[in-house]
Amino acid sequence: MNGSNYSFAYDTKGNVTNDGLRGITMNDYNHNNLPLVVSLSNHNYNYTYNDNGERIKKLARPLGGTNVDSLQTDYYLRDYLGIKIT
Repeated sequence: MNGSNYSFAYDTKGNVTNDGLRGITMNDYNHNNLPLVVSLSNHNYNYTYNDNGERIKKLARPLGGTNVDSLQTDYYLRDYLGIKIT
């Protein structure tokens, strides 16, 4: 990237807290260093994980939005064999 200037910021555990290349901010991590809240220019994404560290839920919320209709929830479910079904 000739002539480009991108910056990254990290917390004390080495997790990225700011990605200047994509405009992403991640300030909240769980005990397994998985991001709980990711902020982009127009949305916040809240993640929920199971005990194995697998993402099971993502909640997308527009920044500044309080309308319930503007929320989008995605679930990541697996069957008894561990195959992702959603």
